[in-house]
Amino acid sequence: VWEMHGEGEGEEEEVRWQKEVAANQEKGQEQGEEQGEEKKVEEEEAEEEEAEEEAEEAEEEEEGVLAAALVAASEWYAEWCEFAEDTPRMGPFKSRRRSSRQRTGRAVELARGAERDEEGAGEGAVGERDGPRAKRLVLEECVAVEDPEEAEVEESFRVLLMLALLIVCFLTAFSLRQAQSMYLHESGASIVLGGVVGFIVWLASDVHLKSVTKFDAELFMIFLLPPIIFESGYNMNKTMFFKNIVSILTFALAGTMISTAVIGTGLWLLAGFTKAPKIELVECLVFGSLISATDPVTVLAIFKQLNVDFHLYSNCFGESVLNDAVAIVLYSTMLTFLGKPVQLSSMLMGVAQFVWIFVGSILCGVSTAVLATVLFKYTSMYRFKVLEAAMLMLYAYASYLLAEGLKLSGIVSILFCGITMAHYTRKNVSPSTKHLSVEMFELFATMAETFVFAYLGLSVFGLYAEYDWAFIVFSVVLCFIGRALVIFPLSFCVNFIRGSSLLWSDTLPITHQFMMWFAGLRGAIAFTLAINYLQLTADINEPPRNGVMFVNTTLVMVLFTVLGLGSFTAKVVKLLNIKTGETASDIYSGRENIFVKFDKNFLKPILLREYPIREDEHGNIISTPTNRAEARTTPTPQAVAEDVEMRAVSEAMEMSDVAIKTVVGEEEGEEEAPGGVL
Repeated sequence: VWEMHGEGEGEEEEVRWQKEVAANQEKGQEQGEEQGEEKKVEEEEAEEEEAEEEAEEAEEEEEGVLAAALVAASEWYAEWCEFAEDTPRMGPFKSRRRSSRQRTGRAVELARGAERDEEGAGEGAVGERDGPRAKRLVLEECVAVEDPEEAEVEESFRVLLMLALLIVCFLTAFSLRQAQSMYLHESGASIVLGGVVGFIVWLASDVHLKSVTKFDAELFMIFLLPPIIFESGYNMNKTMFFKNIVSILTFALAGTMISTAVIGTGLWLLAGFTKAPKIELVECLVFGSLISATDPVTVLAIFKQLNVDFHLYSNCFGESVLNDAVAIVLYSTMLTFLGKPVQLSSMLMGVAQFVWIFVGSILCGVSTAVLATVLFKYTSMYRFKVLEAAMLMLYAYASYLLAEGLKLSGIVSILFCGITMAHYTRKNVSPSTKHLSVEMFELFATMAETFVFAYLGLSVFGLYAEYDWAFIVFSVVLCFIGRALVIFPLSFCVNFIRGSSLLWSDTLPITHQFMMWFAGLRGAIAFTLAINYLQLTADINEPPRNGVMFVNTTLVMVLFTVLGLGSFTAKVVKLLNIKTGETASDIYSGRENIFVKFDKNFLKPILLREYPIREDEHGNIISTPTNRAEARTTPTPQAVAEDVEMRAVSEAMEMSDVAIKTVVGEEEGEEEAPGGVL
């Protein structure tokens, strides 16, 4: 520029160029600041939009959860209202139910509208407009929202109601025992009383109070059934049980399987005449296994009052105890094949699983009892009786929890734990703990059993109104047929086997066989398994399950057998001319079989103390000998008792001499002392 335009022009051009550069820099700086501000505004707007989207998503998710809950609650209440409307009751309640049902139906529609999105609902935006209204309707009609204090008060009232029912049941049992009733047993009375309370609750309009009538199968299986089963094994007559072990095992194992097959197959063939024509064979076998659980508590109580033949009592009692355990294991095994095709491989797998669960549960229970036996044998825990009784109870319940933790049958485990503890462990504890344990476990079992039967009566009016009477009649008939096919053919086989000298025992006469067939009552265990099946299959819709029908059928079967057949037990015993009034000395007549000999010669010397623990009349421990030399020098309980009696007689004679001297006076002719009349 300098050379082309000269010195003056070059300077002017340079100044102009510098001004342009400065102007461009200033303009660029202004544009950058403007762009930065715009970018900042855009980022803030993006953040606000993102926050709004997150809030909307959270709100939509909350509305979806609420809508789903509202739909479920509304449908439940609509079903309840439909059930209540079909039941003849008082006029004012009926009109109120109709209006409630109409409002609840509208609430279902509104709640479903709140759950729809824009694609499903179109342009209506139903959720924003009707969601609050649906919530208000449903909460007003069926979901009574309470604060924790009110909920605690209601829960306390429900517990108080159950305690009052138990008190009435025990007072009724006291009256029945005093009257020596042969027609109505305590279990039947508890069912009737529970049904009366359930009917009163059902008449009430409070939905929360009706929750008392719901049968909780989990509560029964964990807390109520274990003490009942354990006590039946712990307090059984072991001598008669082991003498009749062949017949008991035959009826319990083979008999339960035969009964399950007969009932399940028969119902599957007759399903076309019921409301469930397409019911599966496996589901019928599930029902057959749960309804095969016998509970002849009424018959056994009358047997005990009449002192019937010990062989008959032992066979009925032992078969019912083991039958419950086998039925529960068989029921659990059948559930694993529900919804699967019946094939030869699956059948073999089911048999193997049944054997594994049953044998493993027996080993679990026996092992726990043996550990307790060894503990009490080699320790001096008998000096602390409270700890001794506590350990005995904890070991018993541990066998149940251990088996359940290993996915075995806790019922089978705790049953054989009770039998083993009664045979070995109880002989290693102090006499005071021995008597305390018998009464303690009997107390727990009695309370649990009374609670179960009362709860069963409560549930009569808390269940479903739909009854399939064709299915119920077929089930009752097949139960009697299956029971006959179990008792009579297997009794023939048992009588044939008992001809052997190694397994010697008395045969089963035809009168005992007929009485055992009649004693096949159904009880709380069958009803609990039915409730358990209903709860397990509640969410299964393809194919639809028949839990409600099973529950109603089992309930009718329990009421019919306990209240109907149980009332005629004494008359049947008299008609069959069964021997009664048998004494305890008759138990020990006859030879010992191979099981008793093996136990006496090998097991007892290993597990039991050589010399039992001794106590005086006040419960104080007498020094227990540990060898034969100490045994010769240690006084026996009989000698201690005689010594105590002699001391008591001496003290009484001394007191008598003092009284005579007080009345008569020491010297002849002395006046009667004050208080001589006394």
